[in-house]
Amino acid sequence: MENKNILWGVIAAVVIFGFLTIVYMATSSSSSAPAQVVPETKTIQKTDHVTWSPAKKHILTEYGDFQCPACGAFYQYIKANIENDKTITNNITFVFREFPLTTVHQHALEAAYAAEAAGQQGKFFEMGNLLFDSQASWGESKSVTDTFAGFAKQLKLDMDKYNADLKSKTVKDKINADMDSGNNIGVNSTPTYYLDGVKIDTGSFTSLDQFKQALQEAVKK
Repeated sequence: MENKNILWGVIAAVVIFGFLTIVYMATSSSSSAPAQVVPETKTIQKTDHVTWSPAKKHILTEYGDFQCPACGAFYQYIKANIENDKTITNNITFVFREFPLTTVHQHALEAAYAAEAAGQQGKFFEMGNLLFDSQASWGESKSVTDTFAGFAKQLKLDMDKYNADLKSKTVKDKINADMDSGNNIGVNSTPTYYLDGVKIDTGSFTSLDQFKQALQEAVKK
């Protein structure tokens, strides 16, 4: 009887060891797999809005929504903690692409149109800054047309051109192209960031400082 118990103990140990080995190998294989690169986010289009470094050595691409609170939070963090860090902004090219979540944000598309219309006069990021900085106020408004026009005047835009561009095919096509780009690569939330073609897992962050750390690591390469 004692020998039988020993035999069963050995068999159980072998089975457990084998199971743990399989789990370890599967985990190691998964963790060592190279990160998936999305070429769409490493290629800058002629119509893309680009800032920071002109060198295009490292590319940070955001699919964003001007009415999205999370996008607003990242914007505020970037403005306060990253834009003044020349080791990042001198080495990383930042690209913003429109991805208005129209089913949950009633003014997101209008905001995208306002930013793109301003972009036709070289003031895309300036309009974007105003939109994000005042997001909490206009996001609750019933109508944003006058508010956005006020921003355009504040930026000293040609208002006739701004109003025409709001309705233009050029602006509409730009937004649709950005959204198609995001949909094609599986973007389903905002903000979604890709750094050198690899998606940044912002959902795993416990602090936005991890976002800055990811950018700092990139420029070391």
